[in-house]
Amino acid sequence: MDITNYMKAGYPAIYINTTETDRAIKSIHADGYESFAWDCIQGIVSPETNRTVEEIIDPLGALKWLSDRQESILIVQNFHHFLESVEIIQAIANNIHIYKG
Repeated sequence: MDITNYMKAGYPAIYINTTETDRAIKSIHADGYESFAWDCIQGIVSPETNRTVEEIIDPLGALKWLSDRQESILIVQNFHHFLESVEIIQAIANNIHIYKG
């Protein structure tokens, strides 16, 4: 799945609903961006090597990690479960300008 046009258009987030998470993660790419995946068990993983890059299991930590990265895509799995947290919503709102790149 090529999301380059969305990235060029400045979309800070793209919601993808799929039952084939692994396949989606491996297929998401955008020219000039490095892709990573996050879940609350493994932390931040490189889809290319399937190895943990950072053992960040806290969703706020994952958002902070992304805000410190340039030209990166972070695919967050099952993140909808955390969207009822005021802290998560505020972290996204505070960093939306960074996520737009």
